[in-house]
Amino acid sequence: MPAQGWIRRTADELSRSPGGAIRFVRRDMDINAFGVQLFELGPGRQGFEHTEGRSGQEELYVGLEGEGTLLIEDEEVPFGADVFVSIASGVRRLPIAGDSTLRYLCVGGVAGRPYVPPERFR
Repeated sequence: MPAQGWIRRTADELSRSPGGAIRFVRRDMDINAFGVQLFELGPGRQGFEHTEGRSGQEELYVGLEGEGTLLIEDEEVPFGADVFVSIASGVRRLPIAGDSTLRYLCVGGVAGRPYVPPERFR
């Protein structure tokens, strides 16, 4: 963390994953207590289907723009701007964009344990 104790970035200033769907908020903002990434799925695109069963991480999905669906186990949950969805660690999830680009934050951590980022987010 810089000497002044804070960092400011715009979304465009954040580094991107290969392919550009993920912006590395946690890494670029020097956050160590929890994971947080910005995702941007183009119209009709799917995110990464997974559980956090191995890590034990709980996740909060925060819709910023657009609309789509979170496929949680076998249930289609409407998701988009101004919608918050929390998902327990062992539950399968898959974000899917609707007819427009879906932008959302994913915030995660494990209760009572230090945050350890997955390899792909280091």
